[in-house]
Amino acid sequence: MNNIADYKWDLHGKPDCFNFYQRHLIQEIIKLKPKKILDIGSGNGYFCNILKKYCDRIDGIEPSLRGYEISKKEYSDLNFYNKSCYDNPEDFKNNYDLVISTEVIEHLYYPSKLIQFARECIKDKGYLIITTPYHGYLKNLAISIINGWDKHFTVDRDGGHIKFWSIKTLNNLLEINNFKVIKNNGVGRLPYLWKGLITLAKKN
Repeated sequence: MNNIADYKWDLHGKPDCFNFYQRHLIQEIIKLKPKKILDIGSGNGYFCNILKKYCDRIDGIEPSLRGYEISKKEYSDLNFYNKSCYDNPEDFKNNYDLVISTEVIEHLYYPSKLIQFARECIKDKGYLIITTPYHGYLKNLAISIINGWDKHFTVDRDGGHIKFWSIKTLNNLLEINNFKVIKNNGVGRLPYLWKGLITLAKKN
């Protein structure tokens, strides 16, 4: 059984989530000034290609064979690997100033594996950026009021989101895996009805 609720990569170019994440992520990455970045769950390679101008080297790992193949074809100047966070991180260990993972953790049956894999790859005092759809009291209440949970959970299609993260639950996962949370930023829509959450953490 696959341990990832797979995203069916069949597109080239900009994934929809970057319509509201991209500007905020780039701002955070510019502040950190990383020399080497690893993207866990790099999809079709779009964001790695955007970020290459902000670092000396960026590598991407992608478990979907289709996403990996698109990446290699579209962005042949970058390094992509057909691997997942469930694999052995030995080849990437202690090698990166920054690890990013955008819209991945909500697809994982074992999300702690992502955090542990990232920690192995990050240099001492390096950083991790995680993005995921935001959930919290007011947003959950709003979804309930409009009877929107059936649509939100997308249970009638294969794959998709299987974990739904709040700031509290994501921060707790990071802290028990020896990260110090630096900040949480909600993006998209009105405050506390945010579409997405960007969390920055530092390796202890």
